[in-house]
Amino acid sequence: MLPITLDLKYVNAVVVGEGYATDRRIRILKEAGAENVSIFKEPPSPEEYEGATIVFVGGFDNEKSAEIAEQVRKSGALLNIEDKKQYCDFHMPSIVRRGDLLIATSTGSASPRLAVKIREHLENIFPEEWAGYLDKIKKQRNIWLKEKTEYNDLIRKTDDLIDEMKIFGGLK
Repeated sequence: MLPITLDLKYVNAVVVGEGYATDRRIRILKEAGAENVSIFKEPPSPEEYEGATIVFVGGFDNEKSAEIAEQVRKSGALLNIEDKKQYCDFHMPSIVRRGDLLIATSTGSASPRLAVKIREHLENIFPEEWAGYLDKIKKQRNIWLKEKTEYNDLIRKTDDLIDEMKIFGGLK
């Protein structure tokens, strides 16, 4: 597994299916800032996958999932079929989002419920205030970057700011 974050403003996403899993994928994409999302209740024609970067599928049996996987793979898009690991190019982590702060946990589909339990624990450790902490750090960092602060100084100044904010309760 390789954890990455995608800026969804620059990719084309396709969601196929209906029900809870599909609704959740649509919500996650919108929360992540996806601007180009095509939604189909039934599998579209193979041409509809052309130009897609990622495809999310949910709510189909193994036979239909296999057909969809074959079509999507021909298009070159990355594929995730809910609860069908054998067809997935990637797995969705369980996510804690606090503004620009994104914390993801994954079990590589070994136990999605464990990933959810870990996410719930992390939500308590990182409450909503963390969005504000990150905004303050981001604004100050942008000032330092505008001032052309040297890289090592940027690291030191950022560390000092984080320590001053006491967001880790003074722990280092």
